[in-house]
Amino acid sequence: MSLRLALFNIADFVERSRFSSLGLAYLASYLKRYSYFNDTHILEGNVMPKLKALRPDLIGIYSVTQTFKEACLVARLIKEEYAKVPLIIGGYHISALPNTLPDVFDVAVLGEGEETTKELLGVIAQHGINPDKLSTIKGIAFHDGNQTKVTAPRPMIEDLDSIPFPARDMLYNTVFSSILTSRGCPYKCIFCASVRFWGNPRFHSPEYVVNEIEEIIGKYKAVHISIWDDLFVANRPRFEKICDLINRKKINKRISFGCALRSNLVTEDLCLLMKKMNIKRVSIGFESGSQRVLNMLKCGSVTVEQHIKAVELCKRHDIFITGTFMIGNPDESEEELNETLELIKRLKLSGGGSISLAVPLPGTTLWEYAKEKNLVSDQMDFSKIGIMSTDFSDPEGFRGVLLTDKISKENFFQIAQKIQKVTNRFYLWGLLRKDNFSLRNLKFIISRPKEVLSILRFIIKSLLGKSSIMDRYVFYYKKAES
Repeated sequence: MSLRLALFNIADFVERSRFSSLGLAYLASYLKRYSYFNDTHILEGNVMPKLKALRPDLIGIYSVTQTFKEACLVARLIKEEYAKVPLIIGGYHISALPNTLPDVFDVAVLGEGEETTKELLGVIAQHGINPDKLSTIKGIAFHDGNQTKVTAPRPMIEDLDSIPFPARDMLYNTVFSSILTSRGCPYKCIFCASVRFWGNPRFHSPEYVVNEIEEIIGKYKAVHISIWDDLFVANRPRFEKICDLINRKKINKRISFGCALRSNLVTEDLCLLMKKMNIKRVSIGFESGSQRVLNMLKCGSVTVEQHIKAVELCKRHDIFITGTFMIGNPDESEEELNETLELIKRLKLSGGGSISLAVPLPGTTLWEYAKEKNLVSDQMDFSKIGIMSTDFSDPEGFRGVLLTDKISKENFFQIAQKIQKVTNRFYLWGLLRKDNFSLRNLKFIISRPKEVLSILRFIIKSLLGKSSIMDRYVFYYKKAES
């Protein structure tokens, strides 16, 4: 028995979000290759009418912690219309807190989803939502009467090359594409949920990666690819082989790349390799200008001086650099916040940098710290810890979780606003760089008037000193309108 499966990221429920749902596209391609479930559909934007037209046999929703409350609300709307259709939830959040599976969902897929989803669909196709049968599947949570049962963890897929390229033909594609060439990270930052979700780092082979890049260029006409790995250069020999293949095939003449870096890994040789590959844009998790806070967040694996050196090297090689900073960390003092402000001023990042409140995501060390302080709970309103929801220019509207008690809320927001103004100013300078006004860039911007208006709005508000970090996400991350 074949099943019609509808998948969507909760961020895409009303309209297409800033990010492509590569995870769902991997599920679709895996099911197509390794099962007889070939009737899979990924929905992006205006989901309810599409569900009505599709009439699926199963519905799967992907959600992270910041969108989990919304996912539950949408699930209840869907259940009102499709009471007999099994509803599945997956993603970082439910994988970290499987015992909190809401009644509205029939099953949760925990962790890496490809093999688990394939087996789950096979059981549902033959037996429906049968607790006895579901209990034989590793890596899920489900309801059995009044109890929530969590099965044994499923081993990770060791050979990532056995997973086919994601089904990008089911996604909305633009000339700005994305790729995931590895899963996991060798570092154990206390705020990062990725380590627990993906386990030990695993890598696609250089040949697999380059073949996928060629498909993205040839089939989807991309001109820039964002590499979404936690740390693309973590495996240095692999990175060098990828660079060599890209150079040999002259792919670096046809497309540019962006990726995430770590300051302690940035060297002269690495910058030369990135230039060779045509990596134009990099982002580093700077997090703090205080060495104490940095040691806490990144377990002593990087220093403030390495941050400074990394930025100097990237600038020397004309690599556009931006990064992230976290404030409101455990026991962070006013002096330490000011150290972060001074670091931002010194770095003068091309992309300004973005700041966020320290977020205690479930499954992380920060989460356990916040639970001990009674700041969070497994059943809380998770919209309160949204990474991008904090507008520091509006302290009265703040409804999040502040992990430090070493500074008053009033002083915290005063310093946060100063940091925000500085990052906005550097971002504006970077936006007005001469090389941003190439003929290709101008043609692209002119063809998308909504993005032009967003940029102009940000520039005007920056000049008036009223812009917030929120204004920037529109241009850099929102998908281009067709």
